[in-house]
Amino acid sequence: AWCALENAIVSRKQMQYVIVCAESVGGPVALTLSPAPIDIAEAVRTNPDRVEKFSIKNQAHRQQNFPKKLLEQSMDTDFAKAEASNPSDKLMIDKVVEEELGTYVEVNARVRTMAAAALCDIGTPARPSRIYDVLSSATAPFTLSGAADFLARANSDSLRRAKELHLKGPVNDATSVLALGERVACCETLQAVTVDWGRSSNITERATCQFFSRLTASHLERVSIFLYETNLADEGATALGAMLSKCIPVNKVI
Repeated sequence: AWCALENAIVSRKQMQYVIVCAESVGGPVALTLSPAPIDIAEAVRTNPDRVEKFSIKNQAHRQQNFPKKLLEQSMDTDFAKAEASNPSDKLMIDKVVEEELGTYVEVNARVRTMAAAALCDIGTPARPSRIYDVLSSATAPFTLSGAADFLARANSDSLRRAKELHLKGPVNDATSVLALGERVACCETLQAVTVDWGRSSNITERATCQFFSRLTASHLERVSIFLYETNLADEGATALGAMLSKCIPVNKVI
């Protein structure tokens, strides 16, 4: 129960959440909702022109050995069930959390969201429907990095609270691109988006055009697009230009 209280305080203050555990080989592995300072510092040192993209990659590299089973179990976290050796401590903690720290709903949602986001990031995850449900129930904006094909199958509410999206390829299905555009259009708090289709994607210029035509959030502050050999053609280039004009003022376009 004392651990539940600590988690509730961290969540209420919107501090960066970090879960650390021992890797099977003995080294520590950490899990965060967004890149930790060490990820950003490394990206600045090694790739100063692509800090946003490579800080996310550094984060993913650090998290790749985090126990996947623990992540799946974390999506069902319920701090209200935490126990204490002293019953009076349990009563006091529950009272403080419910009356002063936003209830257990908020802290449960934050830990569950972090686990779901990590599962999206590390590869094709198990329990996809549970991941979509957890993201739909998020109580605070979150950063999400994942395969475009997987996120395209999410329900319309799953990406609603995303503040940063990193959409990764390869993408070989134009239908997924169009569905993803619809999901991104539902984001209410989106501030930054990275589109990285990958070099092996096989997307038509029409699909790319339609995707950009849906990406019209006026509050976007940063847009990073890595199209590689994707052929935009005139129609796609026009749609991209129209999208960017609707996102003004954009602080950075890569």
